[in-house]
Amino acid sequence: MGKCIFAVGSYDEAFAKHLIDNDAALVSDNEAGVYEKLKALVESRDKRAEYGQKAYACGKKHHDKADMQKMLVEDINKALKIVNQELD
Repeated sequence: MGKCIFAVGSYDEAFAKHLIDNDAALVSDNEAGVYEKLKALVESRDKRAEYGQKAYACGKKHHDKADMQKMLVEDINKALKIVNQELD
């Protein structure tokens, strides 16, 4: 269904927080964690499948194309209102 995500980076970064909060990926911020989590993925087909499903579900829930386009249009309209108010 989906592809398992393994991410490396600071837990303070928005992408890492998003993945962790949604349990959509295995994330590590240090070398020991990278080894431990990759080892777990290599050794368990079930874990790879589980996180593939979780990643897919997270993407579908939070990154739907129509929803993203709607949010973009809303943000552009808000910005235009602010600019127009400043010009008046």
